Amino acid sequence: MTVRLILVRHGESEANAIGIMQGRMDSPLTRKGRQQAEAVAQKLAKILVPSNVFSSPLSRALETAKIIATKFELEPVIIPELQERDLGLATGMTWEQASSLWPENAWDIKIGKPSGAWPQGETRVELQQRAHKALEKILSIQKSGTAIVVSHAGLMRALIKQIMYKHMNTDLDPKISNCSITELQITDGKYNLLCLNDTSHLELV
Repeated sequence: MTVRLILVRHGESEANAIGIMQGRMDSPLTRKGRQQAEAVAQKLAKILVPSNVFSSPLSRALETAKIIATKFELEPVIIPELQERDLGLATGMTWEQASSLWPENAWDIKIGKPSGAWPQGETRVELQQRAHKALEKILSIQKSGTAIVVSHAGLMRALIKQIMYKHMNTDLDPKISNCSITELQITDGKYNLLCLNDTSHLELV
Protein backbone atom coordinates (compact mmCIF):
# COMPACT_ATOMS: atom_id res chain seq x y z
CA MET A 1 0.00 0.00 0.00
CA THR A 2 1.10 3.55 -0.75
CA VAL A 3 0.59 6.63 1.40
CA ARG A 4 1.24 10.09 0.00
CA LEU A 5 1.89 12.77 2.63
CA ILE A 6 1.84 16.44 1.64
CA LEU A 7 3.71 18.37 4.34
CA VAL A 8 2.82 22.06 4.59
CA ARG A 9 4.37 24.56 6.96
CA HIS A 10 1.94 27.10 8.41
CA GLY A 11 1.62 30.59 6.92
CA GLU A 12 3.60 33.55 8.17
CA SER A 13 2.85 34.31 11.83
CA GLU A 14 3.20 37.61 13.64
CA ALA A 15 6.30 36.24 15.38
CA ASN A 16 7.78 35.13 12.04
CA ALA A 17 7.30 38.63 10.66
CA ILE A 18 9.44 40.22 13.40
CA GLY A 19 12.04 37.47 13.70
CA ILE A 20 11.01 36.00 17.04
CA MET A 21 11.59 32.34 17.87
CA GLN A 22 8.12 31.24 18.89
CA GLY A 23 8.35 27.52 19.59
CA ARG A 24 5.20 26.57 21.51
CA MET A 25 4.13 30.23 21.85
CA ASP A 26 0.83 30.81 20.08
CA SER A 27 1.30 33.51 17.46
CA PRO A 28 -1.55 34.14 14.98
CA LEU A 29 -1.19 34.37 11.23
CA THR A 30 -0.52 37.73 9.64
CA ARG A 31 -2.58 38.96 6.70
CA LYS A 32 0.23 37.69 4.46
CA GLY A 33 0.13 34.34 6.28
CA ARG A 34 -3.55 33.93 5.52
CA GLN A 35 -2.91 34.83 1.88
CA GLN A 36 -0.15 32.20 1.77
CA ALA A 37 -2.52 29.63 3.25
CA GLU A 38 -5.14 30.45 0.64
CA ALA A 39 -2.56 30.18 -2.13
CA VAL A 40 -1.33 26.76 -1.04
CA ALA A 41 -4.93 25.61 -0.54
CA GLN A 42 -5.83 26.62 -4.09
CA LYS A 43 -2.81 24.82 -5.52
CA LEU A 44 -3.49 21.61 -3.59
CA ALA A 45 -7.16 21.66 -4.57
CA LYS A 46 -6.10 21.51 -8.23
CA ILE A 47 -3.76 18.55 -7.93
CA LEU A 48 -5.03 16.12 -5.28
CA VAL A 49 -7.96 14.78 -3.29
CA PRO A 50 -6.88 14.03 0.29
CA SER A 51 -8.85 11.90 2.71
CA ASN A 52 -7.42 13.67 5.77
CA VAL A 53 -5.86 16.95 6.82
CA PHE A 54 -3.70 16.55 9.94
CA SER A 55 -2.57 19.55 11.98
CA SER A 56 -0.55 20.75 14.92
CA PRO A 57 -2.81 22.23 17.61
CA LEU A 58 -0.97 25.58 17.63
CA SER A 59 -3.17 28.32 16.18
CA ARG A 60 -0.89 29.35 13.30
CA ALA A 61 -0.88 25.78 12.00
CA LEU A 62 -4.51 25.03 12.76
CA GLU A 63 -5.74 28.18 11.02
CA THR A 64 -3.65 27.24 7.97
CA ALA A 65 -5.05 23.69 8.11
CA LYS A 66 -8.63 24.94 8.30
CA ILE A 67 -8.14 27.14 5.24
CA ILE A 68 -6.81 24.12 3.34
CA ALA A 69 -9.35 21.63 4.69
CA THR A 70 -12.26 23.86 3.66
CA LYS A 71 -11.31 23.29 0.02
CA PHE A 72 -11.96 19.59 0.48
CA GLU A 73 -14.94 19.82 2.87
CA LEU A 74 -12.83 18.23 5.62
CA GLU A 75 -12.13 19.05 9.27
CA PRO A 76 -8.51 19.02 10.45
CA VAL A 77 -7.45 16.10 12.64
CA ILE A 78 -5.27 17.45 15.46
CA ILE A 79 -2.09 15.53 16.23
CA PRO A 80 -0.48 16.99 19.39
CA GLU A 81 2.94 15.57 18.46
CA LEU A 82 3.02 17.87 15.40
CA GLN A 83 3.65 20.90 17.64
CA GLU A 84 6.77 22.98 17.15
CA ARG A 85 9.94 22.38 19.14
CA ASP A 86 9.79 23.51 22.76
CA LEU A 87 12.36 26.31 23.04
CA GLY A 88 12.18 26.58 26.81
CA LEU A 89 13.46 29.88 28.18
CA ALA A 90 14.34 31.12 24.68
CA THR A 91 10.67 31.24 23.67
CA GLY A 92 9.74 34.70 22.46
CA MET A 93 13.34 35.84 21.92
CA THR A 94 15.31 36.49 18.76
CA TRP A 95 18.19 34.13 17.97
CA GLU A 96 20.62 36.93 18.78
CA GLN A 97 19.08 37.59 22.19
CA ALA A 98 19.05 33.93 23.16
CA SER A 99 22.57 33.37 21.82
CA SER A 100 23.97 36.23 23.89
CA LEU A 101 22.43 34.74 27.04
CA TRP A 102 23.30 31.08 26.34
CA PRO A 103 26.17 30.94 23.79
CA GLU A 104 27.05 27.31 24.54
CA ASN A 105 23.45 26.20 24.01
CA ALA A 106 23.29 28.19 20.77
CA TRP A 107 26.46 26.54 19.49
CA ASP A 108 25.24 23.04 20.35
CA ILE A 109 21.98 23.74 18.50
CA LYS A 110 23.77 25.25 15.51
CA ILE A 111 26.07 22.25 15.03
CA GLY A 112 23.20 19.80 15.50
CA LYS A 113 24.43 18.20 18.71
CA PRO A 114 21.92 15.52 19.77
CA SER A 115 21.66 16.96 23.28
CA GLY A 116 21.51 20.55 22.03
CA ALA A 117 18.64 22.59 23.48
CA TRP A 118 17.82 25.96 24.97
CA PRO A 119 17.50 25.93 28.78
CA GLN A 120 14.39 23.95 29.78
CA GLY A 121 13.77 23.24 26.09
CA GLU A 122 13.54 20.15 23.90
CA THR A 123 16.74 18.48 22.70
CA ARG A 124 17.30 17.51 19.09
CA VAL A 125 16.89 13.83 20.00
CA GLU A 126 13.63 14.50 21.83
CA LEU A 127 12.32 16.46 18.85
CA GLN A 128 13.23 13.64 16.45
CA GLN A 129 11.56 11.07 18.67
CA ARG A 130 8.40 13.15 18.81
CA ALA A 131 8.45 13.67 15.03
CA HIS A 132 8.66 9.90 14.60
CA LYS A 133 5.75 9.42 17.00
CA ALA A 134 3.70 11.95 15.01
CA LEU A 135 4.42 10.05 11.80
CA GLU A 136 3.46 6.74 13.39
CA LYS A 137 0.19 8.20 14.63
CA ILE A 138 -0.62 9.63 11.20
CA LEU A 139 0.15 6.34 9.46
CA SER A 140 -2.01 4.45 11.96
CA ILE A 141 -4.94 6.50 10.63
CA GLN A 142 -3.87 7.00 7.02
CA LYS A 143 -3.45 3.47 5.71
CA SER A 144 -3.39 4.46 2.03
CA GLY A 145 -4.13 7.38 -0.25
CA THR A 146 -3.25 11.03 0.29
CA ALA A 147 -3.17 13.21 3.39
CA ILE A 148 -2.08 16.79 4.06
CA VAL A 149 -0.01 17.43 7.19
CA VAL A 150 0.25 21.02 8.49
CA SER A 151 3.03 21.62 10.98
CA HIS A 152 6.11 23.74 11.75
CA ALA A 153 9.60 24.22 10.34
CA GLY A 154 11.45 22.63 13.27
CA LEU A 155 9.21 19.58 13.49
CA MET A 156 9.11 19.08 9.72
CA ARG A 157 12.88 19.48 9.40
CA ALA A 158 13.44 16.88 12.12
CA LEU A 159 11.06 14.46 10.43
CA ILE A 160 12.53 14.95 6.96
CA LYS A 161 16.12 14.70 8.19
CA GLN A 162 15.33 11.54 10.15
CA ILE A 163 13.68 9.91 7.15
CA MET A 164 16.37 10.99 4.68
CA TYR A 165 19.23 9.89 6.93
CA LYS A 166 17.66 6.52 7.68
CA HIS A 167 16.35 5.69 4.23
CA MET A 168 18.49 7.76 1.84
CA ASN A 169 21.86 7.89 3.61
CA THR A 170 22.09 11.69 3.66
CA ASP A 171 21.91 14.26 6.44
CA LEU A 172 20.59 17.19 4.41
CA ASP A 173 19.45 20.16 6.51
CA PRO A 174 16.45 21.36 4.49
CA LYS A 175 14.99 24.84 4.42
CA ILE A 176 11.25 24.86 5.15
CA SER A 177 9.50 28.08 4.11
CA ASN A 178 6.08 29.31 5.21
CA CYS A 179 3.32 27.46 3.31
CA SER A 180 5.84 25.48 1.29
CA ILE A 181 4.95 22.00 0.02
CA THR A 182 7.07 18.92 0.70
CA GLU A 183 5.87 15.54 -0.50
CA LEU A 184 6.68 12.12 0.92
CA GLN A 185 5.60 8.82 -0.62
CA ILE A 186 5.63 5.74 1.58
CA THR A 187 5.23 2.33 -0.05
CA ASP A 188 5.54 -0.83 2.03
CA GLY A 189 7.80 0.95 4.52
CA LYS A 190 10.00 2.53 1.85
CA TYR A 191 10.22 6.33 1.77
CA ASN A 192 10.69 8.59 -1.23
CA LEU A 193 11.05 12.37 -1.03
CA LEU A 194 9.25 13.57 -4.16
CA CYS A 195 9.26 17.31 -3.51
CA LEU A 196 11.03 19.58 -1.01
CA ASN A 197 10.08 23.15 -0.04
CA ASP A 198 8.10 24.02 -3.18
CA THR A 199 7.04 27.69 -2.98
CA SER A 200 6.14 28.29 -6.62
CA HIS A 201 2.50 28.95 -5.67
CA LEU A 202 3.54 31.87 -3.46
CA GLU A 203 5.14 34.02 -6.17
CA LEU A 204 2.29 36.56 -6.17
CA VAL A 205 1.76 36.65 -2.39
